[in-house]
Amino acid sequence: MQKLIVILLFFIPTLSFSQTDKNFVYENKIYLPNIKTVLCYNSTREQSLPVIQLNSSETITFSFDDLLAGTKNYWYSIEHCTSDWQPSRISTIDYLGGFNDDRIIYYRYSSNTTRKYTHYELNFPN
Repeated sequence: MQKLIVILLFFIPTLSFSQTDKNFVYENKIYLPNIKTVLCYNSTREQSLPVIQLNSSETITFSFDDLLAGTKNYWYSIEHCTSDWQPSRISTIDYLGGFNDDRIIYYRYSSNTTRKYTHYELNFPN
């Protein structure tokens, strides 16, 4: 039986100036009122749990909509957590093969909608 791994990641899209660390809580929370439709799933099966097989080519997709529309510089960071959503003491190089933060570069504008928005998307591992 192949091992499965649940990637415990936090994906919290924030502008670099919008939040300070003292306001951050480790829970399922959206920090900005203009951010809607936050999704996290296995890239091959939409509406699935964000689970991938170890050493496979599968990825996890994170996406959200920004109702303010336009293009913004959103960044993400990845932090390993324990089962009770507390930061673990594991070094970044022990669970990541690259950088633990980066800018989200994939986005598309809404079309044929009454409200304009921008859809942002990120695949991990990238």
